[in-house]
Amino acid sequence: MHRFCNKLGYQIIGGASKLFKYFLNNHNPKSILTYPNRRYSDGTFYEKIGFTSIGYSKPSHWYFGKNIDGLASRNQFQKHLLSDKLDDFNPELTAWENMKLNGYDRIWDCGKLVYEWVSMNN
Repeated sequence: MHRFCNKLGYQIIGGASKLFKYFLNNHNPKSILTYPNRRYSDGTFYEKIGFTSIGYSKPSHWYFGKNIDGLASRNQFQKHLLSDKLDDFNPELTAWENMKLNGYDRIWDCGKLVYEWVSMNN
């Protein structure tokens, strides 16, 4: 599942568990990793459907600015990609310095939890 949500005001009892069981039965994975955003999740949802906490990631950043609708992942603006994306690119500067030079800014998230599900059939 890329996202799990219901229509506002509605609750589907056991919905996530049913979707997850369907996926397991039809795809038979050996293991699954998931990275819930700490801003929105405390991990309880994943523990209820059989995942185990294995850690968390450090906070990361997202870019916003003139040519971005909303927020954009830092992965889209790695230094080796910037020469084709920015009006002014200086290879001597860092990715962040180049982004600032072109009028972009960044915002930090809270990091992510890391959960793992492992098949008992391995």
